[in-house]
Amino acid sequence: MPLASPLVLTTRAEAPPAGGTAASAALSATAASAALLGRARAGDPAALRSVYDGFAPRVRRFLYGLLGCPASADDATQETFLRAFQRLDLVREGEPLAPWLFGIARLVSLEHRRARRRAGDPMAPDAI
Repeated sequence: MPLASPLVLTTRAEAPPAGGTAASAALSATAASAALLGRARAGDPAALRSVYDGFAPRVRRFLYGLLGCPASADDATQETFLRAFQRLDLVREGEPLAPWLFGIARLVSLEHRRARRRAGDPMAPDAI
């Protein structure tokens, strides 16, 4: 059974359910996010997959914009999620996952750019 919605971890607002209020929708989204994060921290493969599926396309687009190379963006996306899943315990309760995840992605992109520069890659963003 698919999980409720990995995208509830984002800041995107949802319409309130029929007969409900925006506040009750926010509470249910927050509860779903907390439950998903708790299961992911416990190593539940379905929860980890849900987090990955919900964020990977946006993280890859972000990294492609920073790195300018599809292969580097793919590698950096994998590295981002590997690091994030190893450190899920660092996400504070109630804090949104997206800013933390994109912070990791930014640091990974900087490491990739440095490595490309050191290797003398003529297509490294700083070499152009």
